[in-house]
Amino acid sequence: LHTGINDWIPNKAYGLPLGETTLPQLLSTAGYKCHAVGKWHLGFFKTEYTPTFRGFDSFYGYYEGSEDYFKHVTSGGFDLHRESQPRCGPGCTQLAWQDVDQYSTNLFADEALRIIDRHNASEPLFLYQAWQGVHAPRQVPEHYVEPYLHRINDTARRAFAGMVTAVDEGIGNITKALEEKGMLANSVVIVTTDNGGPIVDCAGIGASNRPLRGGKCSLWEGGTRGTSLLFAPRYVHQNFVWQGLMHGADWLPTLVEGAAEQRILPGTTKPLDGMNVWKQLIGNSPSPRHELYYGISDSSVGHHGPALRSGHWKLIVGTGGGSGDHPHWWRNFSKLLNLTDDHRPRLFNLQEDPEERCEVIGQDERVSSMLS
Repeated sequence: LHTGINDWIPNKAYGLPLGETTLPQLLSTAGYKCHAVGKWHLGFFKTEYTPTFRGFDSFYGYYEGSEDYFKHVTSGGFDLHRESQPRCGPGCTQLAWQDVDQYSTNLFADEALRIIDRHNASEPLFLYQAWQGVHAPRQVPEHYVEPYLHRINDTARRAFAGMVTAVDEGIGNITKALEEKGMLANSVVIVTTDNGGPIVDCAGIGASNRPLRGGKCSLWEGGTRGTSLLFAPRYVHQNFVWQGLMHGADWLPTLVEGAAEQRILPGTTKPLDGMNVWKQLIGNSPSPRHELYYGISDSSVGHHGPALRSGHWKLIVGTGGGSGDHPHWWRNFSKLLNLTDDHRPRLFNLQEDPEERCEVIGQDERVSSMLS
């Protein structure tokens, strides 16, 4: 909303504004060693926009949004970089040509193991492990797919399962390394996502968001609701499923003020949209967040929306976009006849109807008018 980005981050002179304070910049002032592995996608048209100029002590990965898992090529160029120290620009940054033909998920897992092995366990560590998997393109070594040959008939779903397995293996190796280093018991491990799975639209790769409606790039819950896992044995002593509302913007204050116990002083950052939900997250108590603004859908599924959530009510202006609106045959038919979706508001009660199947606009005029 503040940046104006409602589509893919463009391949232009673009990036996270330099006036924004990043999570590693805040953590480094508290003594953390900060390392980034994997996907960046926050700008590289000037050196100052690259990871080691934004708070990280090292970076190994790619600048763009997606690329070939083996050749590490995107938009006609090679995009796999090793930057071994803070502010690692010209004369320091290196292209990792030696890693051509090696699968990126394995490369990124191995890099994390090296970081953990070299780390001084008496100092706090922030490891940002931004896996390329399971983003498009659909690529994976065959040995990860073989276990599913007789269990999954759909070839796209089978390859997707193999990609997930590779990531799962990498996460397992990282947690094992932390345990062997004596760091796991005091670690906070978060596995999360920035969108729902791409099913058929928006670089569809074979994901499934069932029973939720729609997929990546849309405003439907299948495109905007993500599953996360938090492992924090120091703070959480029994398993539970937290039902609280949380936005991706909440991670920065939650990790800095909650997990790292470092107050964000006034003026340290620009005004934050996120809120600290750490106490509620680890205590399995109701979230302090009650509202969420979705914005509009990505142009790859057509601009739709905006959408707003208040409590368990969700209002969408028009449709959510993509395959959550209509099946493929309808969208092709509607394009042929130049049919368009209406722009009437749609209201859903997500507590009773998380699949967004039953519109209730008009049934509660007070709620409808409040959200409108």
